[in-house]
Amino acid sequence: MLLYVHDILIASNNKHEVEKVKVEMNNKFDIEDLGDARKILGIEIIRRCDLKCVYVSQETYLKKIINRFGITNLKPVSTPLVSHYKLSDEQSPKIVEEQNFIDGIPYVNIVDFVLYVAILQLTYVLSVVNRFMSNIGKAH
Repeated sequence: MLLYVHDILIASNNKHEVEKVKVEMNNKFDIEDLGDARKILGIEIIRRCDLKCVYVSQETYLKKIINRFGITNLKPVSTPLVSHYKLSDEQSPKIVEEQNFIDGIPYVNIVDFVLYVAILQLTYVLSVVNRFMSNIGKAH
């Protein structure tokens, strides 16, 4: 069961148990069953009954971020931070001009939005980049 503010998502491989939970909740609260979930918290839910699989996708959310920050010309890569590329404090700004350049980039906002997606896909890469949030350099 996933509960967020006033939205509830109940999932199980046993439909009878799901119905039982809904009846119990309806006895205590005024709830409205909206049927099969298609989206929750910006995550799209895709059912493939023929494969007996359920997939989740944040493609729409990611496209929204890409358009919001005007970064539509990025080239896709399988691993944005390859293992041989090392980030360090030495790459952080040393002079005011470098810091002013970085301050003009919505870097922190972009990282915040993408961090939400990281739950499913980008945990490693963003954890490395996040280490330098207090003193971001061009390499970051």
